[in-house]
Amino acid sequence: MRSTRPSRTAKESRPAARRLINAAAQEHHRFGGIIASVRQARNLLADPTLNVFENKEAFLFCNSDRAKALCYPGRGGKNEVPSLDRCKVNCANIARTDTHARQLRDAADSLGRQAASGLVPEPLADRLQERAQVMAELADQHDNERVMAGTGAEL
Repeated sequence: MRSTRPSRTAKESRPAARRLINAAAQEHHRFGGIIASVRQARNLLADPTLNVFENKEAFLFCNSDRAKALCYPGRGGKNEVPSLDRCKVNCANIARTDTHARQLRDAADSLGRQAASGLVPEPLADRLQERAQVMAELADQHDNERVMAGTGAEL
C-alpha cells in the first residue's frame, strides 16, 4: 500500500532520507500531483525509486530499495512489496519525518506512564520502560540526523 508523499517542507532522517526527498521531488516534477492516464499510473508504479510505503506501526517511511531491504524473508522471492511488519531499525530504507519523531515521543511517554503506574507486573513494567527508552532514542536520533528538504543541508 503506497502512502502519500511527505510534505515538501518536512525534515527527514535515517539512511533513506535523501532518497525519500528526491522521490517526492521527482514524483511532483514528473506527475505534478495529477495522474491523468493509465499509462502515467503504470509508469509511476513501475518506477522503483518512487516505491515509498508508510509504516504507521513503526513510525517511519520505507523508501523501498529491494537490494538494501532487511524485511524480505527470502530476499530472493518475487514479492515486490516490503514486509512492513518486519521492519528493522538498522534498515537502509528507513526515513522518518518530524511527525514520526513526535509520534515516537508520544508513544514512548505513554509506555513510560504505563510502566510507572504500578498497575502492571514488574517484569512487564521493565519491558515497557525499555521499549519507551528505545522509542525516545529513535526520536532523538531523528532530531540529530534529520535533513531539510530542498536544501541538502543537515540540521
